[in-house]
Amino acid sequence: MTKHSEMMTKQICVPTISANVLANIVLELRSQGAAVDRLLRKHVGYAGGFADPYEQIPLARFVNFLEAAALALGDPLLGAKLGARSRIEDIGLIGLMFLASTNLQIALGNLRKFFPMLQGATRVELDARCAMPEFIYQILGPTIWPRRQDAEFTLSATCSAIRSLLGEWWSPVEVHFEHDRAHHDARDLDSALLEIFRAPVLFNQPANRLILDPQDLVRPVASRGEGMVPHLERHLKDLMRTKETTFDSCASQVSHIISKRLGHEDLEVDSIAAEMGLSSRTLQRRLAEEGTSLRDLVRRHRSHVVGRLLKDPKTKMTVIAHDMGYSDGTTFSRAFKSWSGDTPRDHRVARSPRRAST
Repeated sequence: MTKHSEMMTKQICVPTISANVLANIVLELRSQGAAVDRLLRKHVGYAGGFADPYEQIPLARFVNFLEAAALALGDPLLGAKLGARSRIEDIGLIGLMFLASTNLQIALGNLRKFFPMLQGATRVELDARCAMPEFIYQILGPTIWPRRQDAEFTLSATCSAIRSLLGEWWSPVEVHFEHDRAHHDARDLDSALLEIFRAPVLFNQPANRLILDPQDLVRPVASRGEGMVPHLERHLKDLMRTKETTFDSCASQVSHIISKRLGHEDLEVDSIAAEMGLSSRTLQRRLAEEGTSLRDLVRRHRSHVVGRLLKDPKTKMTVIAHDMGYSDGTTFSRAFKSWSGDTPRDHRVARSPRRAST
């Protein structure tokens, strides 16, 4: 297996997106007075700010959040409008690299090259070989659906980025979406999309695409910081290498999800598979290929955490049971004995400092 295919396997296992993208969207929604904390807690798992700009969140949760926000706010064009108000520099180094390019073809090529830093399991291509070049965007996970808001947000944001480079007058030749046309108020929505993209919008297409004028690709632009390109590229490559080695298996990514959910959300295979953008059967198969299962990973993680908590004699058994997601101490004690052979109390006594010193 090549290095590229290994990276794609990792990305497809658990598609993620940079939390920075969501953070910018949340800031924009809050500036409009939208109450989004409840939606964040429900669909992303937490509300508030994002301390680490390189933090990754499950792509499925991000997509679901956008769909839920559009429904809650009664705005079927929420994604497209958010994209139109976005700024390419807000996504960090990749955005700066885009603006430092000397023409659109180089800018989109750099965006394609470093897009895995921003979002996994996603097809991003610039096909400049045909008469009318195409910029293609498509999430590869078929179970991450519906994803209308994400697609319209991304293509709209890409148009905003191109306008930052070529000028506010720019427009694509056509815009293609893989999803259906919205059923309600279709004529009004079509007019609004036409105003946002300034080009004809087609639905039910093979992929989400911007059809471009070939002359736009090579038109020289005044680069913003061309001299910074080698430094930006070096740093981005270092970050990509770091991301590639963050999870070296599907099991490690599932373990990461378990650590976040333990005691707070369910650990059923259907729910975890949905967060990863996989079917339950695919997740179980991939874990089996790695010689483990979701049940084994949950048990291993609980055993590790419980062992650490039991070392503190002041921590009550009921508290540990609750933190591990068990309904009561009896259920917890029975589960603990099934994987360790001891009751939690016997385990604590056997490993207490006083017992160890005798």
